[in-house]
Amino acid sequence: MRIVHPSRLLTFALVIDAIGSAASALLQLGLPDTLARQLHLPAPWVLGTGAFMLAYAATLAWLARRERLAAAIVVVIATGNLAWALACAAVAASAVPGIDPSGQGVAYLALQGVAVTAFAVLQALGLRRSDAAAPPAVARTVRVA
Repeated sequence: MRIVHPSRLLTFALVIDAIGSAASALLQLGLPDTLARQLHLPAPWVLGTGAFMLAYAATLAWLARRERLAAAIVVVIATGNLAWALACAAVAASAVPGIDPSGQGVAYLALQGVAVTAFAVLQALGLRRSDAAAPPAVARTVRVA
């Protein structure tokens, strides 16, 4: 498993992803019915994705404080962001049966899609700029004769 010392860019990308996710989460958790009516999205989706984003933001904030990260975790986060962007595009295009977002809903989904795509790109670039971490030191045993 490849372990890295996160570059400043990677740490920045994780932090801004955490801030954006937390802001969206708080909005969606605080006003789920209002947003559902205005965006023409199902209230359980608004609430459920808000809860997910709050947990995700907390995880990102924790990861951003680490001195060492598994590169695979960063790849999963960046890939997840791209998947989120595709899901936003599918919902915005009314490709999900029974969902027909309003103009405001399409704009909200587009904003999320653009933001998470940018986060994914920054995370990938930040990972590329990260230095490989030295393997943990192996404790040496000393024999006393």
